[in-house]
Amino acid sequence: MRDLIDWIKKTGLENIIWATDLDLTVLDSHKNPTAVSAPAGVEENFQKINELTNDRFYIITGRDMAYVDKLFPNTSFRSSCEYHNMVRFDAKGSVHEPNPRPKWSLIDKDLEELTKKHPGLTFRSKPFMRSMHYTHAASLASDPLAKDAVAKKIQTLLDFHEASTGQKLENIDGGSVFDLAPFGSSKKSAYEAILELTSAKENGLVPIYFGDSPGDIPAAKVVRDNGGIFVSVGNDKRLQPYADFELKNPSECRDLIKEVASWSKKEPKPATEPKAP
Repeated sequence: MRDLIDWIKKTGLENIIWATDLDLTVLDSHKNPTAVSAPAGVEENFQKINELTNDRFYIITGRDMAYVDKLFPNTSFRSSCEYHNMVRFDAKGSVHEPNPRPKWSLIDKDLEELTKKHPGLTFRSKPFMRSMHYTHAASLASDPLAKDAVAKKIQTLLDFHEASTGQKLENIDGGSVFDLAPFGSSKKSAYEAILELTSAKENGLVPIYFGDSPGDIPAAKVVRDNGGIFVSVGNDKRLQPYADFELKNPSECRDLIKEVASWSKKEPKPATEPKAP
């Protein structure tokens, strides 16, 4: 962690675009995905990092906006939710929806039936997505063949949705969850939008992104292609080729956030050197 701290100090928070995933990156796993909560101090530390980066703190998550606002009830953080299908980036806090909402009623019953066949598999409904968390499903978490079989059944249902509505959906590998969303949904789009927004105001900024799963790789690539760094959290080896720094777990990530949030804000340099009296 110290090498990452040194990098942040050398770069300067005032020059950084700070974006982060939430679950298993900053937040710990929970058997019930709806029961996840933000540990004490996280919201306040995010507020401080937003201040230190001059309002350039962003959340990028597969979760829905209501989940983010429940975690952080006192702050409307700039957030890209459901793989950039619900977006709140402007100062007014308005939410933008880039894609049409899927007709989930066509396949929800079948998805729920599939969920019941695997104890521990948890089904979550969101406006643009359906998520099936398998971290605590013993029949899937440690059996790649069983996981692949479920993925194929899911794809059959997604194909049916496309044939019925014309809207193509996809199954995004979230590392511990099947994330079903409009085709093309990606955290890549989220970070590209952030870069477009920030570069319109200031040049020479350095992007950073924290993530834990393969679903974060598209954003990691964007960050690295634009001179920034990707910080992987946890032990998913699929992220290692893209990671500039690694943190062991969400607890270590929170420790980093807490330390950075304790720093003082640098005074801006004058536009011109003051004249001698």
